[in-house]
Amino acid sequence: MSVEPWSAEAFEQRYQGDADPWDFAGSPYEQGRYASILASLGRPSYGRAYEPGCSVGELTALLAPRCAELVATDVSATAVDRARARCRDLAGVTLATGSVTDAPPAPLDLVVLSEVGYYLSTVELAEVAGALGAALAPGGELVACHWLGESPDHQLHGTTVHRVLADSLPSRLARTRHVSAPGFTIDRWTAS
Repeated sequence: MSVEPWSAEAFEQRYQGDADPWDFAGSPYEQGRYASILASLGRPSYGRAYEPGCSVGELTALLAPRCAELVATDVSATAVDRARARCRDLAGVTLATGSVTDAPPAPLDLVVLSEVGYYLSTVELAEVAGALGAALAPGGELVACHWLGESPDHQLHGTTVHRVLADSLPSRLARTRHVSAPGFTIDRWTAS
């Protein structure tokens, strides 16, 4: 029986076959995207942060110095093991196997939703948006970044992801930043 390309099993197979399937560590595009995400954060530091879909921990390692506590998860246990190795010397980082559809570790000062939303259906993403928005403390931020290309393993296009987020986040979150870059988009919402 084949697995859906956006399923946890498919991600686990991908990471077992390639240590860094999207070349997050070596790609100049990915490094530029990470720099844009960091530049989109509204504060120099955060208390508790959450990064679902952390993959091999490249962005996690960049976020960690700005967070007193950072909880990062991925559906692939193999990816989480690699992220643990990548972040082993960083204080305050907790890595665990889990899905973005799991309940977030509230309360949160920051959520970074990067390259994850298009693996969900519209209904799932709307539910995730509601849960993540509800988990943010006053003044907390949700920063979303998604690629704008086409891929057969995506259920949604990146522009659709950001539209669903905008439509589904609780009304106490206001969009406070928008970045259109070559190949990706970033939005930041801030909770009142």
